[in-house]
Amino acid sequence: MKNNLVTVGKITKEEVNNKTKLKSLISYENKSFNLWIEVPSIYQDALCESRSDGFLVAILPWLMMKSKECPVIVKTIDPISVSLYAKLVDSFIPLLSKRIEYYSSIAIEKNVIDSTVKNKRFVATGVSCGVDSSYTIAKYTNKDYCFPLTHLIYYSMGIYG
Repeated sequence: MKNNLVTVGKITKEEVNNKTKLKSLISYENKSFNLWIEVPSIYQDALCESRSDGFLVAILPWLMMKSKECPVIVKTIDPISVSLYAKLVDSFIPLLSKRIEYYSSIAIEKNVIDSTVKNKRFVATGVSCGVDSSYTIAKYTNKDYCFPLTHLIYYSMGIYG
């Protein structure tokens, strides 16, 4: 059985019209598309262009659905956090692929980094108003938490079609 290699390309940052875009070229099966996030430039220091964490997490559901057809191996050009890698490989991916019928396990090539990212104390989460994001908002807006939530992000992705 052949494997399907998906590559999360080098992350780049560009600023146009007071907006900053962080993007990566996602390549697979002789196809590719740009995945990006754009924020007002006032928040550009909150964007991390040295790690693939956000891009990998954003495409994880798509990867796991794609792996149902043919096993997927993911390669990231920029490293991912060692803690994210461990949580995905040891817990999250096995649990999801076991419990959700349309998800299958994926392999992630180990390209990790174990250092803290400096930020401007912006802490954001995606918001869909579903149970998961509502719980995350309720839990992490607590000011006593070490990194309380400061911003919400709405993603218009169309990941399911």
